[in-house]
Amino acid sequence: VDAGMKIWAKYDQKHAYAAGSDHASGHGGDHNASALIDISRKPNLVVATFADNQIGHDTFAFELRRELLMYGSPILVPEYNYGYACIGTLVRSEEDGGCDYTNIYVRQVKNRTTGKPMDVYGFWMSHGTKSDILSQFRSAVQDGDLEILDADLLDECYRFTNEDARSIQVKEGQTRHFDKLIAAALAWEGRHLAKVVG
Repeated sequence: VDAGMKIWAKYDQKHAYAAGSDHASGHGGDHNASALIDISRKPNLVVATFADNQIGHDTFAFELRRELLMYGSPILVPEYNYGYACIGTLVRSEEDGGCDYTNIYVRQVKNRTTGKPMDVYGFWMSHGTKSDILSQFRSAVQDGDLEILDADLLDECYRFTNEDARSIQVKEGQTRHFDKLIAAALAWEGRHLAKVVG
């Protein structure tokens, strides 16, 4: 464990990695969470996870940068719905108090004013996209393509239901948030964008 980050494999500069982050909405025991996956190793391995329900969004951005730099600055797929403050801190220049980290998943959306497509950082979690990434993640685990050694993450996988998959909004007082699971599923979504840096 390194400052709250659980590590199962050290960085290998010959390997490609992908990271995902789930951001707290501020309800109950909701956590800011992250997960990193070694895409080169077979089976792929969740090499590190982090979850903290006390850390603020700005501070979490700096924690994410620390973790990402430990693994060669991989692609990060952050959840956008509650993560815009964290993403803003990540991409802001160091001179302006940010992290200056821009290897982040980008999606195209239509500009409401001009109607032209524009790039936006972060993964938008809708009913459809949430079900899709979780289904792909489940298949990878069940088929033996992805190995998980984190007992907390495995527990979230075990307890997750179809009803949870359909739920987008966190309800006040909800205690089951599946934060590590969402972060790991987002990291798995980034596997196609993962590149060897070293």
